Order: sequence, then C-alpha cells, then structure tokens
Amino acid sequence: MASELHLSHLSDGITFGQTTRFTKGVSFQVLDEMSEDCYVQNNMNIAMNCQPNPNLIVSNGTVISKSSSSDSDTNDSATRLLEDSIQDFQSMRYLLLSTPTTTHTTTTCLNENPSNGTDVLWTQMQNSISKDIRSRYLSKRKRFTRDYTLCYFSAFKTVFSVTLCILICCLIVLMTIIFIWRHKHLDVDTIDDHMFETNWWRRSTFYEIFVSSFKDSDGDGFGDFNGLRDKIYYFKELGVNAVRLNSIFSALDYPHRYDNVLDFYNVDPHLGKMNHFLELVKELHKSKIYIILDINIVWTSDQHPWAAHYLLNRSSQSEYQYFYVNVSGDQLNDEEWTSSSATDRLQSDFIHKNSHFGGRLHLNWSHPGVHHKMFQVIDYWLKYIDGFYLKRLEHMYVDNEATLYDILNELRLRANLVVNEPGVGVGAHKVLICSHSFVQKRHKLLLNYMRNPLAPNDMTVSTNTATNGSHKHLDINSYFDVIDVQLNIDINKTETIRDQVNAIFLNSPAMPWIHWSVGDVERSRLATRIGSQYTMTVSFLLMMLPGTVSWFYGDEIALQDTYDPITQKEYRGGQLCPMPWMSTLYANFTQSNTSRPWLPIHPNYTQINVLKQNESIKRFNELLAFRSDYFEIEEMGKHGNYLFHYIDDNQLVLERYFDRGDPPDTRFRYILFANFGLKPKIKDFSDKFHFSRIKISSVRNREKEFLYMKFLRLDAGEAIIVEVD
Repeated sequence: MASELHLSHLSDGITFGQTTRFTKGVSFQVLDEMSEDCYVQNNMNIAMNCQPNPNLIVSNGTVISKSSSSDSDTNDSATRLLEDSIQDFQSMRYLLLSTPTTTHTTTTCLNENPSNGTDVLWTQMQNSISKDIRSRYLSKRKRFTRDYTLCYFSAFKTVFSVTLCILICCLIVLMTIIFIWRHKHLDVDTIDDHMFETNWWRRSTFYEIFVSSFKDSDGDGFGDFNGLRDKIYYFKELGVNAVRLNSIFSALDYPHRYDNVLDFYNVDPHLGKMNHFLELVKELHKSKIYIILDINIVWTSDQHPWAAHYLLNRSSQSEYQYFYVNVSGDQLNDEEWTSSSATDRLQSDFIHKNSHFGGRLHLNWSHPGVHHKMFQVIDYWLKYIDGFYLKRLEHMYVDNEATLYDILNELRLRANLVVNEPGVGVGAHKVLICSHSFVQKRHKLLLNYMRNPLAPNDMTVSTNTATNGSHKHLDINSYFDVIDVQLNIDINKTETIRDQVNAIFLNSPAMPWIHWSVGDVERSRLATRIGSQYTMTVSFLLMMLPGTVSWFYGDEIALQDTYDPITQKEYRGGQLCPMPWMSTLYANFTQSNTSRPWLPIHPNYTQINVLKQNESIKRFNELLAFRSDYFEIEEMGKHGNYLFHYIDDNQLVLERYFDRGDPPDTRFRYILFANFGLKPKIKDFSDKFHFSRIKISSVRNREKEFLYMKFLRLDAGEAIIVEVD
C-alpha cells in the first residue's frame, strides 16, 4: 500500500518550498499554507469527542494530510520503503513531503469530499512517487547484481590461486622425494657413466693421505673418515682427482705401526667404522674423485687370528701350519732369497720384533691357503674402491719366480673381473700399483733364477690377462698399470734429477705408466729435506715430467716434519704430523680443547697452515690446470718427448714437446726454467730459444712480463714455464 503524506508547518523555521531528504530516500517539501476552515473543523471534531479525521494528523502545530490510492500502482518494495519512512517520521518534529516535479502543492480540507481535480492531482503525485521509488529500487538492484558478479569473480580468483599454490607445493614435494630417492639409490649409477674412463689414472693427479693426520671430526685426537669427507672440497680446490689412503686396516698399535694388520676386513677404530668409510667412498665418487688404498700383503701382526692359529699349531697338521715363514731383516735384503739354499735358512724360529705391541710375521705366499685368504681380501675391497697400491712386494716370500708370476696374474685377473658393489663402487678400471724398487729387485732375482741349473728351460708362464690370452715372457711390468718411482731431489746436484729420469725412460723401454712421487709416509717431508722455498719449484718440475704425479698431503703448503720445540729433536714419524688448517688452537686439526692430536702439531703452524698459504694452493691448482689444458695426456708417458737442455749451477732447463699434427713436422714446445740455487741466476739462452711467452710462473707478477732470453733472470727457488716457437 502506497501512502502520501501532506504537511504544513506554521513556524518560520522551514522555508517554503524547501526540500528535505530523509534516510529512506523519500523527499518532502514544506506546504505553503493550510485552509483555516479545515483547521477549525478538525479542531471541532476533536473537541466534540468525535473521531478525528483519519486522514488528518496534527502534531505540535503541524498538520498532516493522508490519503490512499490503489495498490496496483506500487509494488511490495515501494510499500516497505514507505512504511520504513513513516516510522522515521514519528521521531521527527517536522515532516515534509513533496514530489520531485512539484514545488507547490494545493492542500485540501481532509473532511471535504475531494473533487475530480483533486483526485487527478493525488493520482499524479502517487504515480510520480511510485516511479521514483521503482527507479531507485531497480538501480540499487542492478548495482547489487554487478557487485555480486564482481564478488563472485573475486572469490573464483581466490579459490583458483589457492588451488594453484597447493598444486605447486605438492609438485615441489614430489620432486624433492624423487630427488632424495635418486640421490640415495641411483647417484652412483649415474656417476658410473662419467667415471668409466679408459686409462683414467693417466689423466689424474694423486693425493696421498695418512688419514689419522688429516682431519679429526670427533675430538679424540685422531683423524678419521668423517673428517676426510668434510674436506672433499679441499681436493677440488687443489685440482686433484684421485686420493690414495695409506693403510686403514685394523692394527694393534695404530697409527704408529699401521702396517701390522690385525684384521683385513675392518678399518681401524681410530678412523671410524666401516659404514663411515663407505660413505666417504660414495662422496668421493660423486665428486668424480677416485680412491686407491695401500695394502701390505706381505706380512701381518703376530696378533692376527691367522698368526694365532699358526703359532699354536706349528707342530701339528693344520690349515695354518705353513701359513707363515720366519725371516730376519738380513734375509729380506738377500738377493738370493729364492735360491735353493733359502729353504734351509727358513727353519729358524726367528720372529721379527719391534718396540711396540708384539711383532709381525711374514706370509708364506707359496702356501695355497695364503692365496685363498688374501685373494678373498682383495675381492672384498675392490668392490668399493678403484685400485690398490701393493706395498712391500719386494719382501714377498715365494719358492720360485714362476709362483710369483702366477700370483700376479691372479691378482690382475681379479682386478679386471671384479663386480662393483651397487651404490658404492664405480665401473672404472681397477688399478694395480707397485714400487719401482720391487721391479728392480725382481729383475735381479729373475736373472739369478735363470742362472740356476735347476730352473726350467721354458721361461714363459701361461697368462690370461685382460689384454689377450697369449703366452708372455716373465715381464713383471705387464701386471701393473702404474709403477711408483720415488724421485730424490738434491738441490745441490740437479744432475741427479736428469739421471733418474733417463734411467727410467732410456734404460727401461718396456716400463709401464710412471707415477712420480717426492714424498710419502715412509720418509722425511720434502720441505724438511730441501727447504720450504723450493717445494713450488719441485711442483713445476713434476708437472713437466712424463707420467702421473703424486703429492703427499701438506707438501702443497711446504709442511715440514714436526719436532719438539724444547729439545729441537724430531719426533719419530714426524713426517706424519697433523695437517694444520688455520692458526687456531691445535691448528683446527681437532675441534676438542681437551684431546690433543695423536702427534704434536708443527710448532710453526700459525704461519704454515692452509688458510695462510692460500696463494700457494691457488698456484698449485693453476699448475694442474695448465698441465691438463696444454699437455696431450695420451702422449704424457711416451718415451722420448722430453729433453734436458741445461743443467748447471743448480739450474735446470727441461723441454716437453708434442706433435701438432697439422702441419706435419711441427711441435708444441714448452720449456721449464728452474733455479734450485740460493742466489738469483742470470743466463743467456738466446742460442736455444727465441720467441717465448710465459704460460705460468711461480712468481705471479712475472706472467705478463716480456721474456728476454739474452739475459734471463731467475730468483732463488723460482720456476717458469714458457711456450716457444
């Protein structure tokens, strides 16, 4: 029901014709005046207690006229709006009504019968109000619909964004799970493809480590596998891609008597557990670094279980009755060790003793039981690692030389046919290394054996090596991939360097790949022997020699043997001093403040440590990179592609050359100039070399210097490598 309200205000507070808009959206206007007759008549009705005109409302001098119209002209929404407006009007003092199109409205007496004109007027007013209300309602509804649509799309976007984020998170989690699974199960298989290289040892630089002296991770004073694993990044900084670990097998007095082995199937407890070692191997292989183990298959500790059975059952028939032989130091150095009289000397009960826990016993490699036991040990470890350095083979006891070659042949076959442990071992060729002293001694023994009238006339043995299945002469070199040569450096007699190199390549044409080393676990450190200022010079020399280079840990920073600072005497085994990493307490070798290193740190560790010698480490890395970039690896071991031009007054000039191929008869030529003297040297080399470019120098600021061969100056301990035309 639509309603119209007409009112007139008798006070002067509201101006005539003024439009007033209330909160419900209905506008009202002050009426001009009200008929006095109508006003009097209405008051009379009230005075006579008659019912007031229902269409007239008087409140505080305000007269309201109310009339009704047909419901068909309005809708429910307009009705609700008017009813709400009436409720608001009751709280107001002045109620004003007008239409948007009318500024003056004629007021009629409510008790009078309205005329037709008046009806028309009220109808027009009602229609006008109804249209206005309807248009406002529709506009609000349209705005509401638009707002609802926008809200719907906003909600849709929010839901879509949240769903997309959830999907992305799920995808990330799934990829992480797959990565972890592959990292745990498939990483090594992936590395196999990268590490399966032919003759990989020829492209490698070996880094020899005594594990107990490298890095302690648990604070007990002994280096261990976890500490070694934490330093893999250091191997990458150096540029080495193969590490060689000195004996890690369980020993009674480890690390002092590390080669008196108690158990070949377990690592020494000072170094960690077997699973720690396997984790180390995994991490090395993931970093594309090969690992070689030293193993002494010649003797064991006299506390070994095999030795215990042997000592208890020497007089009875048992499996271990002839497992060992009793030999002395003199017998070990006897060149006629395999002669017919050797058996008589073995009847003594001498057992080699030392000043530590117990002694050691030499294995009898002519006993089939020893073959069986030790070959099982070899098979066990080759599943994980990339090769063995067979130590002290020159002291191996055999009845005759033919037995020795059968043993070496069996070792070679097992190394070639071993099946790698999934997830740890890689598919690389398994390397066997022996010392040059073993080769030299066995050649002499072979000559003595051949002079023996009881020796067989046929000097061949059946070998089924990896290369072919033919019969070969007794050539010990054919069973090893690498021969380790100890290069002795005497800075006052540089000609001895030339003599040693020529003895290898010129006097032994059948020599396999050479593995040069200038320091190891058994002799004094390089810096102690020749002085710290010459270690980098020796590095330059090694990089120029044909073959593979091996570096003993700490030599890259010129580490010396440790000694007692009070008595100035070197400790026994001082070459095994712990690696100094920085200038903090105990050189950061161990993190513990209560446990001291098993061997005292070098007293000068505050100056000689990895952190302080960072420049030397960078130079060492650059030197290895130069060798890899400019030298033809496949020709590195060829005999004859080196030449000593000059050796005099502690100076050395060595050339390496490689065929260019195109054009023919042309070469790449690289020359090493090294000064091992105590003073600077100036020498004229213009008769040998003309145009030259410095490729790398031990002194960094000389690399861009113009090299004048007429007056070539080298400071004490300086080395440069140049390329000449």
